Amino acid sequence: MNLNKDSKLHVCLVNYEYPNETSIGGISTYQKRMADSLIKKGCKVTIIAGALSKNQEYYEDGVHVYRIIKKFPFKNLSNYTEYSKSVNDIIRKINKNNPINIIESPEISAEMLEYQRIRTIPIITKLHTPYFLIRKFNSGAPMFPDNVEKQIFKDEKEVIINSDKIICCTNLLKNLMKKYYSKVNNEMIEVIPNPADITNFYP
Repeated sequence: MNLNKDSKLHVCLVNYEYPNETSIGGISTYQKRMADSLIKKGCKVTIIAGALSKNQEYYEDGVHVYRIIKKFPFKNLSNYTEYSKSVNDIIRKINKNNPINIIESPEISAEMLEYQRIRTIPIITKLHTPYFLIRKFNSGAPMFPDNVEKQIFKDEKEVIINSDKIICCTNLLKNLMKKYYSKVNNEMIEVIPNPADITNFYP
């Protein structure tokens, strides 16, 4: 990674969840906290997230946000694969005009699959919990139809195995990866606790 002394590190965070429009769960909180923290550190930050009403591009709190309209959870395979293709298209468009230094994205739903296969930018996969493990340890109805679920299991595994670096927030999750994803190089997995705003949360 080559940066001159006057350049800002350009970080792209990719996931369907991002406040306020697609604040679904913990990943949304994590993405927002990371974006704000990176901006404070002097980085350039681009977010690629989902949209409920229309495709959008705007700046908010110094963060460049791209939103892709797609209903979630994905109801069929075409919805699922089209979203990953749209992510790929936007990354390539951004990188052409404003080179990205590094991309971070969660494993869940394998949003980086299309771009990862042709990537020219290092990709960090952040393990929140693979959908395979969510289904294994939780009862109840699946989030996706059977054919979409099976494809997600397969694609998440590909994304994880082919990452340039993997991070997760607990040793428990790292150990589960050893057990259920034998092809993952565990030396690539680094445990980094989730960030917290110490003005709101403190010992």
